[in-house]
Amino acid sequence: MQTSDVVNILLLLCASGSIVWSTRALRRERDWTKAYFDVAGTMLVIIESSDVLREINHRGLELLGYDDATELVGRPWFDRIIPSDQKAVFGAALEQARSPCGCGVCETKVLRRDGTERLISWRLVAIRRAAKRRMIVAAGEDVTDQRRIDTELRDALNARELLFREADHRIKNSLQIVGSLLQMQQRRATDPEMVKALDAAIARVNSVAEVHLALQRSKDFRTVAFGHVLRDICARLGNLSPTVDVKCRYAGALYLDAERAIPLGLLVTELITKALRYAYRPGYSGLVTVDANHAENVLTVTIEDDGGESPLDVTDRELGSTIIGAMSAQIDARLVIASESGSGTLVTIQIPNLSLPDPDDA
Repeated sequence: MQTSDVVNILLLLCASGSIVWSTRALRRERDWTKAYFDVAGTMLVIIESSDVLREINHRGLELLGYDDATELVGRPWFDRIIPSDQKAVFGAALEQARSPCGCGVCETKVLRRDGTERLISWRLVAIRRAAKRRMIVAAGEDVTDQRRIDTELRDALNARELLFREADHRIKNSLQIVGSLLQMQQRRATDPEMVKALDAAIARVNSVAEVHLALQRSKDFRTVAFGHVLRDICARLGNLSPTVDVKCRYAGALYLDAERAIPLGLLVTELITKALRYAYRPGYSGLVTVDANHAENVLTVTIEDDGGESPLDVTDRELGSTIIGAMSAQIDARLVIASESGSGTLVTIQIPNLSLPDPDDA
């Protein structure tokens, strides 16, 4: 035997050993992969390009109610697992996975062995095999219970919202009845001071009613478009004086939670009422302007009159002044009054550190 033959034999033995070692390594990797596949907590299936089921893990068998994979493997996927009315949805996800994007998602029902159905959220990815064949690996998570809980919670929230809207509707109607009764009493009153007192009471009731009406129209039943509330308050109070107009301007809808909207509406109502009552001589014309805006997390509302008959006093013992103080404290508002006889009054209400909610994000 020549030396070259010995070398060739040694090289062949080395190559054979390398092949054996590589084969064993591949088998170990395959076994590890199979183990990971079977112990996964998510349903995993492998679907051939012909839509035949190639592999299914233990979780998949458990979820579908089968004991032996041979009952499913090698059979058409759509025949045993996917209900007829769900085939189009899963088929579209398959096509997505086989497309260049290589991924598909869907949510379909699956048929269990006992005939019951479960809802599965699927994520599908394609893996390329020899001869450009593409198999699909599909991971499915049972979301049946979660969707049921979501539906029950949504139904409960809808019922709660319906009850709140009905309650708020009844509150608004009750306030309107109270306002109507006060108006009837006012029409019968002969004492000018009684008429003024009833005017103020009607304005307060209407102010609260306006907020409740805005709540009925809100998307989330928690926030109101306070700019629209101000507009309606100004329109109502403008009818109290035949010679003094009340104009309202606001930047945006100014969505505000109801806990602040009601006290702020009452506060503005009292300040406008005081301006109409004390800033102008009887029969004199004038203009009360209400401005509202929100900037740098500060909501600012100003009430300005051009009367100047008498400076605004919120320290007297009138009920209106008491309400102004109480409502300001309730919403942590800063009240600044610039008032001089003969030059009108400017009242500035500021609520700092206020980030207005957006009902579309609810």
